Amino acid sequence: MPQLRTGWADENTTLVTISIGGNDARFAKVVSACIDPLSVTFCLDPGFHLDGDSDPLVDSEPDVINNLLTPLTQLYQNIHTLAPNAQIVVLGYPHPMTTGLAVSADIACGLTNVPMRQWFAQMTDLLNSVTQQAVTAANVGAVFVNPTSTFAGPPAHEACVPDHSQEWINALTVLEKGTLHPDATGHGAFASLINAAL
Repeated sequence: MPQLRTGWADENTTLVTISIGGNDARFAKVVSACIDPLSVTFCLDPGFHLDGDSDPLVDSEPDVINNLLTPLTQLYQNIHTLAPNAQIVVLGYPHPMTTGLAVSADIACGLTNVPMRQWFAQMTDLLNSVTQQAVTAANVGAVFVNPTSTFAGPPAHEACVPDHSQEWINALTVLEKGTLHPDATGHGAFASLINAAL
């Protein structure tokens, strides 16, 4: 993690908040592949492989996530070594998209379906579970905060909900870098969860 080499964490640090794992879990790549309108194979079919994977996506993705346990554990231990007096708060991930039947009229949201969105939620739950296990295994007094229920509502605040005004996650847009990341309101919700955990 590059930030650990910048000198921001030391014995004077009192609080470290971190949310990590989504990039390592390839979430953006997986979502992009699943909503690719040019794909001739549904991404949850046994015959669908992500580029570079030997196994089908439905098999390889859980393996990728489960394999994050050791590096995440080591990361939290490294943070504690650098900032031994800091409270470490580890943030999990909300479900990226609504799992309900109704979705917004966004074109990209229309490229999803209920099984796909439910699978995204399952993979997010798996990452949160692995993250919580890593927090426990690190044994450095870190606290894990799971935002899933806060974003699930009711009302639901994930991307693709029918009412855009309720979205706390940036809308699903194929080319935007901020896609599926929390917006300002979502970050405010995270801040409230962090404060409650302290």
